[in-house]
Amino acid sequence: MPPVCPYKAAMRVALLRLMVWLCFVVPCVSALAEDAIGEKQLARIERAIAAGTAYLVEQQEADGTWRSKTYGLLKDGTSLTPLAAWALATEDAGRAACNRSVLWMSNWFIREDRHTRLVGELQYPIYAAGLCLPIWKRSLVEEAPAQVVAWTDRIRALQLNEENGWSPDDARYGGWGYSCKPPQKPEPGAPLSPLDEPNLSATVFALEGLLAGDREGRSIRAARQAAVVFVSRCQNLRQPESAQKLQSSSGDTKFNDGGFHFMLDDPVRNKPGAAGIDGRGETRFVSYGSATADGLRALLLCGIERTEPRVIAARRWLLAHFEDGAHPGSYPSDRSSLKPSLDYYYAASVARALQAAPVPDDEPLGRGEWARRLSRLLISRQRDDGSWSNAAVDVREDDTLVATPLALRSLQICRDELRISP
Repeated sequence: MPPVCPYKAAMRVALLRLMVWLCFVVPCVSALAEDAIGEKQLARIERAIAAGTAYLVEQQEADGTWRSKTYGLLKDGTSLTPLAAWALATEDAGRAACNRSVLWMSNWFIREDRHTRLVGELQYPIYAAGLCLPIWKRSLVEEAPAQVVAWTDRIRALQLNEENGWSPDDARYGGWGYSCKPPQKPEPGAPLSPLDEPNLSATVFALEGLLAGDREGRSIRAARQAAVVFVSRCQNLRQPESAQKLQSSSGDTKFNDGGFHFMLDDPVRNKPGAAGIDGRGETRFVSYGSATADGLRALLLCGIERTEPRVIAARRWLLAHFEDGAHPGSYPSDRSSLKPSLDYYYAASVARALQAAPVPDDEPLGRGEWARRLSRLLISRQRDDGSWSNAAVDVREDDTLVATPLALRSLQICRDELRISP
């Protein structure tokens, strides 16, 4: 046997050490680096949340309300107070401010015999109900149970359901709109009030309120069953009547992307507009981010399982169109200015949607990646005083008291997700 060359022996040892390094040491170093990056991101999120919380607390009025300094319609106290309180309710630094607002909001209802009556009309009753009910449910004050009952009854009264003359055959059956009064079905040929027209945003807030008041869902089963009818009609996912018909109208598949639009039959308030006419002669509308996030949440709140095709399709749309946290959707050029106007509403809704329907670890946005990207974008947009504001004005997110609670709640969810991500 020929002698081993010392040089070759040394090379073998060096290669062996390199292999050990690559197989064991490098992964450990990479994992430590990822942990360090994760800890730094969490620290950034905590600082952003603290600054945003401080800003909202500073903006609270002496009576416990938040009132817009930008829009007259939002200066009444009832419009913005539930939103700010909702964003502060889970933060220790904001809890005192939240409690002050709860005391003020408790005056919205008065007790008469065995009933609780709303004193005056609210501009956005469904939003107020969806935001207030979780707060009241956690509250320890004496009147909290009565408030939960009153808000729950209010939500039920405003649904387009049998009690208000609607049936499952009506396209709008099961949804909620912006009306302050029960949305009675109009006589044949008569128009429906624009405020009674149901939409996904009001519907998901109504469902959140109902579920907050009754976590088991026993007393609200009928409301949820009705709601899922409307929610499904807003999803771009039509079930073919037969495989043969699907093949004969294969062009319709371009509409069935699993996303959602805001409401039925409205090319204006469905912000990206109409997508075209399908094989059934039905006008279809473009799917977009805020509506799809709301739609996914609404399906889950109605009791649809995460494994059901509608839920899977909606989440798949959100993941496929996740643009590092910016509001997604195929807007035509003449409507492109509307796309960023929903950035903060979308951020709050998509964070809740992906928290409720977790992304598998083996998908590109799994292991908390969506939370990292969304939080980075939100932090980059935070202003020096701790607030957020949108340059786009179409849905009033230029008002810091609209944008800041939405951004703050989004970051809170991102923080919670990154804390549990492996």
